[in-house]
Amino acid sequence: MRSPRPKNVGVYYAPSVYLGMRPRLGIFIVDSLVLGFALGTLGIISTLIAPSLISLYSPPAMILIWLYEVPLKRSSLRTVAYRLFGCKLVDLQGNPPSLLILTFRLFFWMFGFGIMFYDLVWCGIDDDHQGLRDSLAGTCLVRQQAVPLGIGRIQFPFYFTLGCNFMYPRVVHSTGATESQPAEKIAAE
Repeated sequence: MRSPRPKNVGVYYAPSVYLGMRPRLGIFIVDSLVLGFALGTLGIISTLIAPSLISLYSPPAMILIWLYEVPLKRSSLRTVAYRLFGCKLVDLQGNPPSLLILTFRLFFWMFGFGIMFYDLVWCGIDDDHQGLRDSLAGTCLVRQQAVPLGIGRIQFPFYFTLGCNFMYPRVVHSTGATESQPAEKIAAE
């Protein structure tokens, strides 16, 4: 069920429910192993079926990766790593992110393993322990049982680091807003 909050109002959580660098590294390792096994199995099957047409392996492999990284992550089933580490992915309103947003988040992996390192470093310096991909996509990785602590206005602050400028949506915690204060009142301010 989607939140009835206005688009410029989001939720924030207690600092203890955001997942930091170590769990994210564990999630990356576990999901990589699961995907590696699935892709290896798919490769063996495609080689047995049509050994001369190995190029037919790529489209099913991309579909498999997308199915694992996008629809499964937003579903209640979650990925193996998300279940193992007890976490879920939410958007800034506290809802499961859309397929489009998660596909956008997945495309950051096209930049290679360098983005993974940058992502992990970013969550080590971010106040909410969110990776760069999550920040740019407007998603948060939180514990499975996390309940929003309050609501705040979504702003687009600028960040400059390592020679790059970033601007991404972020829920501002300092508004003093709580769930008892109507979101419409905050949106109108």
